[in-house]
Amino acid sequence: LAACISPCLPLLEFLLSSGANRNHRCQNGWGAIFLLEDCKRDWNKEVIEECIQLLKGGGSITGNNVMGEESKIVQYYRLMNSTLLPINNSFLKESNCGPDSVKDRAKQERRVLQELFKHLDMDPDLLTKPFSNTNQMNWIEEVHYQIMNLVPVAYQKIYRGQLPSDEELAILMTNSKKAIYAGVTGIRQGPRSYDKEEAVKSVLVEYRERGVIYSEMHNYATMIVDPI
Repeated sequence: LAACISPCLPLLEFLLSSGANRNHRCQNGWGAIFLLEDCKRDWNKEVIEECIQLLKGGGSITGNNVMGEESKIVQYYRLMNSTLLPINNSFLKESNCGPDSVKDRAKQERRVLQELFKHLDMDPDLLTKPFSNTNQMNWIEEVHYQIMNLVPVAYQKIYRGQLPSDEELAILMTNSKKAIYAGVTGIRQGPRSYDKEEAVKSVLVEYRERGVIYSEMHNYATMIVDPI
């Protein structure tokens, strides 16, 4: 994991050839893929992609699927919180409770969806064109397909009432500060331990009358499902 905090391909190659466990995780769920994805903002992306492919190259099919899901979760989290959320919240300062509030809400949702379309490599102008003029493609179907590919499988399983596997739970906790803080136990100035059960409780929250969802999916409903 140290070779992934400061990505170094030769060091990673040496460690893996010496028998290092490519699937090792910290107690709070952090794995190699999460650490590498988190470095993309500050490090050479080509080097990071080479490191990711190296990790996936010698792993089992199951291990590679887990790594792929972990990468997807980091990208999903970055889209929701670093791209869409700031745009969504920028309208809160401008809006009011007057007669134009409904128009403000429509403008807010359209702007968030335009940014989502750009992320999906789709034409944002589709949102403002009459549907009868878009006979070349059923873009609503395309949006649905791409969004379902965007949402990690573990999120979908919880939403459908299925329990995620232990590996999927570990990945979910990597991107939840609530889980990290909830799991830390012990005296403030003394030794600390990590309680996984408490961490899991913090990421699976009640949602309407349907059971539980992953805590990070509230923004998904607000910024993607409702506007569409």
